[in-house]
Amino acid sequence: MAQKLAKHESGIGKITFPPEADGDFDTVPTKKIAEWREKLNARFGIGQGRMDVISEPSAKT
Repeated sequence: MAQKLAKHESGIGKITFPPEADGDFDTVPTKKIAEWREKLNARFGIGQGRMDVISEPSAKT
């Protein structure tokens, strides 16, 4: 369990994690990460020139 980890440096106590991080997790294969990345890139237009500027920063004078 993640909550059982502790740092042994001076002045630092036990490391705590949020409840949703407490569990047994498997490693994620690189192939699966690549699939997620492709889906997110297609959904949000990353690398396809579809991103639009919402507002230009104002120039300081």
